[in-house]
Amino acid sequence: MRFFLLSAVLLTVAIQCVTGEEQPKVHKHAGFPYMGAYDPPAPTNWASIPEPARSKIIGHLKKRFGVEFYNKLTLVGGQIVDFKALREQEPNSKNYKWEVHAYRLHLRLSLPEDGIEFYDASIECKSDGSVIEEIDLPETAKHPDRAKFISTSKASRIAGDKGFDTSKSDVELGYNTDLGICVFIFSQMTRQDYPMLYFKRVDIDAHTGKVLKIYETEAIQ
Repeated sequence: MRFFLLSAVLLTVAIQCVTGEEQPKVHKHAGFPYMGAYDPPAPTNWASIPEPARSKIIGHLKKRFGVEFYNKLTLVGGQIVDFKALREQEPNSKNYKWEVHAYRLHLRLSLPEDGIEFYDASIECKSDGSVIEEIDLPETAKHPDRAKFISTSKASRIAGDKGFDTSKSDVELGYNTDLGICVFIFSQMTRQDYPMLYFKRVDIDAHTGKVLKIYETEAIQ
């Protein structure tokens, strides 16, 4: 099991409440796998990734997305792992039960006209550029319809039609690996019974507006 770290800024802006008829704004930062005392540097641009790995990763992304959708993405950070430094600063890394990436790259999609201020996807690769963990965005080259997103306003109306009070709901944008699509997730707290919180949620296909499922979750305060 890997633990991911999210910045304090992320915790305050990743989801926002829907208010009235205003278009909800969604944000999603990518997290970082926890590596103990070792803090890998972040790439500042594509030149931070040496060849031939850089060309292999870019080629893979263009093949997955098509050039048009790929050009909508911006490299905004991630991790470049120095395996020698990792072993020296975090000796326990030899016991990790997951394959440590050489590159974890965060790629930002921004569609503010649809209420998506930004969505940061991530991909993990080996030192030769081959993929360890695929990027959490749809394969738009094979499914061009998934390159388009409904607006957060439309998603809010759909959630409202399903009985959600969107003025008291949080909305976030995520990726459904099984379906290969992005989803809007509305979450509304239904009751508190300390230390438990109970929520009802609805998942909406972010490309078509189809309601995928309505379900309940719980969390500890």
